Amino acid sequence: MWETFNEQSPFGGLTGAEAAAHVLSGNRLELSNAIPLKLQDVMIDCFAIDPSKRPSMYEILLALSDKYLSKNVQLDSYFLTRLFEEKITQNNLYLNETVCDYVPAGPVLHTFKC
Repeated sequence: MWETFNEQSPFGGLTGAEAAAHVLSGNRLELSNAIPLKLQDVMIDCFAIDPSKRPSMYEILLALSDKYLSKNVQLDSYFLTRLFEEKITQNNLYLNETVCDYVPAGPVLHTFKC
């Protein structure tokens, strides 16, 4: 989200190691006033040092769908619940295999085909 609103790469010209050290020192990306407050809140939650304190992709999608995706995309809560059953293994989020052939009618952001 940060890259989308700022139209630039995070941490400027820092290497991956330098960016990691920067974050581990407690520094975070600056949030532009152009970013809506609700999205700033989501971004701040995503910046949490403790991974268990960060929102899941499901929670992020719900936050975005409330205001920002509803005009262009209908997000079916049943579909989202099934898609993001949050099968977390070693910090990875896996798609629920039962919905991989789901092809929604109308405009969508992504179509899953496994």
